[in-house]
Amino acid sequence: MNGTFEELFKVYVCFNKEMTMIARQFYEFGRQIAEEPSAALTAGMDLHALRRQREFLDYANAMITALNSKPIPDLAFTHPVNFAIDMSTPYRMFLETTSVGEVPLNEQTKLLAQHWMTTAAELASSQSAKMAGSMYLKDYERCINNLAVIAKFVDEMEARPQLLDLPELTFADVELKGTMTPGKK
Repeated sequence: MNGTFEELFKVYVCFNKEMTMIARQFYEFGRQIAEEPSAALTAGMDLHALRRQREFLDYANAMITALNSKPIPDLAFTHPVNFAIDMSTPYRMFLETTSVGEVPLNEQTKLLAQHWMTTAAELASSQSAKMAGSMYLKDYERCINNLAVIAKFVDEMEARPQLLDLPELTFADVELKGTMTPGKK
């Protein structure tokens, strides 16, 4: 797919019941960070938000590993059944109005939310999503790699100053809006 990030927000066809749950959970992890109180900061995340991300990563790794370890079910009479994955609601972000349009207030939380959403979309679009259960090895490896990318980014955020003192960059007209695209409503 060579589209825009916004095109990832849609309903996906999925024949793998457990994959439906996992992809939807990853989508929710991204939504949570997009609307996290730390997203209203100019940079960084507070310690509570970082702890939640670590918990999300542990949970995500456990879910994907558990699915990968299961045998492929023999569902000769009921497969395929569409267990649609509804990820159609775009994330809402704290945006500020600048001379170039609306931009996310906290680029770091925006990037983290994008990581979670692209990982969810990768799962929902994978070959494993077409199976009755379990996972193809390459889909599992791809997901584990994407989770490692998220973990590395969280590590980098934790190593930086948690909150930057940028008082001249804080604006009173910042609000939570339903898009991650600057300038679009």
